[in-house]
Amino acid sequence: MNIKKSKVDFSNFIFKFTSKEKFSENKLFGETFVINNANNCKIIINGKEFNLSSSIESEYNNSVETIEIKLKGINKVIDMTNMFIGCLSLCAIPDIDKLDTSKVVSMSNMFCGCGCKSLLSLPDISAWDTHNVVNMGHMFQYCCLLSSLPDISKWNTNNVNNLCYMFCACESLPYIPDISKWNTIKVKYMGCMFSG
Repeated sequence: MNIKKSKVDFSNFIFKFTSKEKFSENKLFGETFVINNANNCKIIINGKEFNLSSSIESEYNNSVETIEIKLKGINKVIDMTNMFIGCLSLCAIPDIDKLDTSKVVSMSNMFCGCGCKSLLSLPDISAWDTHNVVNMGHMFQYCCLLSSLPDISKWNTNNVNNLCYMFCACESLPYIPDISKWNTIKVKYMGCMFSG
């Protein structure tokens, strides 16, 4: 007897945000990500749904150490440009490895600068489907506290044309996974990929 497996619909994911400053001044997402996905995503905080925005609503204050936020509709996203750029108080993205990235075309600046204060590690995102991704430029730039990266050597880079500044200023990384077998035939921009 054949049993048909149902596909899990992972339509949201959780990330954690530390409150060392006023919540109203903290950054959730980059403006480009918000603009590009305003019709796709909603933010859920403590069960209350908000429109996608770049900062936390002012009604939340620093009375708690961390706040858990859920992003609804994430699997409709095809452009992750600037997703967490400059989100200095982002401390954990526990579910991001489960995302369906098969339709995503840009991961440019995705984690840029978000590891300066709180983000020490990433879940195992090695299984992400990146076959449609064109732009990975600045993806991990200024992730100063990241001490390791998952084995991203498995990523499909057949369509990528931009890798510039991808690992620039990753000061705490002792090494980068062996990406020597990445297909770079379409890459036009690779400047300062490992600098700083």
